[in-house]
Amino acid sequence: MAESGDLLVALDTQLTPELEAEGLAREVAHRLQGLRKTAGLEVSDRVAASIDGEAALLSQLAPHRDWLADEILAVTLELGGGTDLGPSASFEDLALSEGKLRLGLRRA
Repeated sequence: MAESGDLLVALDTQLTPELEAEGLAREVAHRLQGLRKTAGLEVSDRVAASIDGEAALLSQLAPHRDWLADEILAVTLELGGGTDLGPSASFEDLALSEGKLRLGLRRA
């Protein structure tokens, strides 16, 4: 809480499941962008991407799938199922307190 004169402001700092899911999606987007750079891809390259791992984490990402695809310029983005991206794909494992995700991408 903050108070200044007759004005009092209170903030609710409790994280909701929706906020946690959005934070996860942003972290995954950040990691996929880093993976793009590590793989030597250009910022404008279209990619095929996959995210596999714990079912609970994948269900948190599902509502943000379209946003993630737009953010990383993915022509395809598979959640779960271990999509085979082929031998030219790059992968990264992401360990979180809730479990692990395996991120993969390749030039489309």
